[in-house]
Amino acid sequence: MNPLRSLIPEEWRASIRGFQLELNHDCRNAVVLAGTGRSGTTWVSEFINYDNSYRDMFEPFHRLHAPHGSYFFYGLYMRPDSRDPDYLQAAGHVLTGRLHRHYSDRFNKRRISSRRLIKEVRANLWLNWLHRNFPGVPIIFILRHPCAVASSRVFMDWPSRLGQFLCQDELTHDYLAPYVEEIRSARTPFERHVFVWCIQHYVPLRQFSAGQVHLMFYEELCSKPRPTISQMFSFLGRPFDHAVFGRLEMPSSMSRRDSAVARGQRNRLVDAWREHVSASELRRAVEILNLFGLDRVYNEDSMPDARVANTILEQNA
Repeated sequence: MNPLRSLIPEEWRASIRGFQLELNHDCRNAVVLAGTGRSGTTWVSEFINYDNSYRDMFEPFHRLHAPHGSYFFYGLYMRPDSRDPDYLQAAGHVLTGRLHRHYSDRFNKRRISSRRLIKEVRANLWLNWLHRNFPGVPIIFILRHPCAVASSRVFMDWPSRLGQFLCQDELTHDYLAPYVEEIRSARTPFERHVFVWCIQHYVPLRQFSAGQVHLMFYEELCSKPRPTISQMFSFLGRPFDHAVFGRLEMPSSMSRRDSAVARGQRNRLVDAWREHVSASELRRAVEILNLFGLDRVYNEDSMPDARVANTILEQNA
């Protein structure tokens, strides 16, 4: 064994093996992009990192691909005031860039970095916990119409894992108690996925205040990309140039082959889901949204009411 090997810290050795080295471990040099699966998070991450300024960390809390992953199971809820040392250590490992795994670095193209872009679809129910425990980390939260998300998940035969939400006593006590019977009565995969969408958005919208998180809507990115992207970079305090808009015509790394963007049909990005959702499913989705008061943000219309969502945050102050 090379005697010099023992002098090199393990995290450096991991970086060298993966051809990636972190120069700055300040967690405030990380940006967290959160949302639910199939909401456009990968696409948005490619806008943020259009110039390869960040180390791209793809879903680093996935339990199958990270040593800390068993802690952050799908649907995990954490109270914002929790100070559990295991979770804090695991999250800090990611935010400071000390995690090096093939899965989370598979889209990364920056080998030497001091800033990180963390794209995660499992963080919604502990996003405010992250904000409280790691202040100064900018968080972007992307939303997309629940019918678009649910229909895509059903098409891909994803399990809803609804039971993993209901089995958490703290989550039920804090937020779900009034809705448990309705949730348990969900009959179809589509309904179950709509309920999951509601849970994953109801909690963060109740927990955050204005200014603590930047809400970004997939539909607004599609319909008015320039002001939407400008507002996002303003929140991040970053300049950008017009090269970022070149991403508009490109599908994300995780887009389905039959998606509107992959077929070059940008004019259908907002409401392509209507081809796969029946009138009765749409009505039922709005009924479920109404239970949580989220029908004020999304309903039968394809476009959201972003003003209402931001007003909810203002009222939480």
